[in-house]
Amino acid sequence: LIAASVDLLGFTAGAINETILRCDLGGILRVEDDLQIGTGALMDLQGAIGSSGTLYLGGDWTNLESELNFQDQNSTVILNGNLDQALSTTVGPEVFGTLRIWKSGGDVILAVPLEIRTELDLSTGRIMNSATELLSLRAGSVASNASDLSFVHGPVQKIGNSDFTFP
Repeated sequence: LIAASVDLLGFTAGAINETILRCDLGGILRVEDDLQIGTGALMDLQGAIGSSGTLYLGGDWTNLESELNFQDQNSTVILNGNLDQALSTTVGPEVFGTLRIWKSGGDVILAVPLEIRTELDLSTGRIMNSATELLSLRAGSVASNASDLSFVHGPVQKIGNSDFTFP
């Protein structure tokens, strides 16, 4: 599916089944501009074991519900815009399976805490955050491809007991 923008809107706050967008089993969703998970909506990129849905997002990410309204296990979100992109949610933190920063311009601006389950891939672009919008890598997750041009400009927290060197 290719769309200019996507607004998933339901009716009841806290509901997760009034409007559902599902993209799994290797499916691809390309959103050129903004994506919003609204009241009563569910965005499902989650699949069973292995690769699931992939979202290419060129604009801002807004979740007006909790992270439960974005099913992310085994999924990949690729931020590929050419301007600044904001990530926000009403009830933080937001959680992504794999997050790939693959931008041709601008930065990723965190407006909420962000947690990564599997991989943070800093291919091209920067993430701007502060202690209030803490970026956390959960136990077992990895960070890859950081460079002088692609990095996190702010604090990063790694959860778990294994040795970890942030690239």
